[in-house]
Amino acid sequence: MLKIFLRRLKLTLFLYNFINRSGLKHNKKIYKKWGLKRSIFAPIHSNHFATLDPKNKIPLIDEDPNNLRERLSIKNIKNQDIKDLIFQIHQNGYGVIKNGFSIEECKIINQEIDKIIKTNSADFRMSGKKVMYAYSQSKPIQDIINSKTELQEIMDSMFGEHASLFQSINFIEGSEQAPHSDGIHMSTFPKGYLAAAWIALEPVNEDNGQLVYYPGSHKLPIVNCNDFDSGSTQLMIGSEANKQFEKKIGEVIKENDLKPEYFNADTGDVLIWHGNLIHGGTPIKKLGATRKSMVLHYMWKEAICYHELTQRPAIWKY
Repeated sequence: MLKIFLRRLKLTLFLYNFINRSGLKHNKKIYKKWGLKRSIFAPIHSNHFATLDPKNKIPLIDEDPNNLRERLSIKNIKNQDIKDLIFQIHQNGYGVIKNGFSIEECKIINQEIDKIIKTNSADFRMSGKKVMYAYSQSKPIQDIINSKTELQEIMDSMFGEHASLFQSINFIEGSEQAPHSDGIHMSTFPKGYLAAAWIALEPVNEDNGQLVYYPGSHKLPIVNCNDFDSGSTQLMIGSEANKQFEKKIGEVIKENDLKPEYFNADTGDVLIWHGNLIHGGTPIKKLGATRKSMVLHYMWKEAICYHELTQRPAIWKY
């Protein structure tokens, strides 16, 4: 209980930021770029940007179709498959690359995760279901991800800027996570410079908890802590903040009559989604089933990157 209480204290977050200051150094330049007058160690959330000018800066993927087509031409993207995928993401909020990773590559990634777990060096989150930042611990995983030049080109094209890998997460089991959008956990100013690639490291179906997502939801306004009662105060982060956020997302789904789709994946399939796409994990139907997968979150490092829900500036590890 004490540990949970301390994690909710904004003073604790300030000290955590100070200890991890090497991952925040670049924020001095970025804050100045966008006119944010704030300590790089202080809590930060959407209200701090209310009076700042985003300079009409929006990700390429959020442009209207004509501007999107023109800017893709200017970027000289010659691969028609990539262009088609970008337009699918623009329209629906997601796109699929079949067999984007080979079976052998998926096998290597799974073996590396097993090694990390066996050496007790795994950064576990969500009750042991996911391993954080394995990319920074495994050279083979780094080599595989860095070899995916097409994936990098897609992410760069979505932003219209260079997309930097912010975070890797490896799931052992299905997340069974309630519908949500990633932008509340990985937020940016200007808005929208977040995208994700989810890789199936083994077959995924309704037995082991497939992904669920809501096409078109990415075009709705980004939900932030002003849109629901997070319970946060000047001194504390609300204890029910995430539950209240998920409740709000449930209301958004109902109000907009959003319809779910499900992703049954073969090993190596890649699902790419817009940072504001509402998605989650379905219940695991087969007891003890694994759902090995990896998600990569990309952000534009020249944007101010932060965690709206917990009010932490994003710490860059890569």
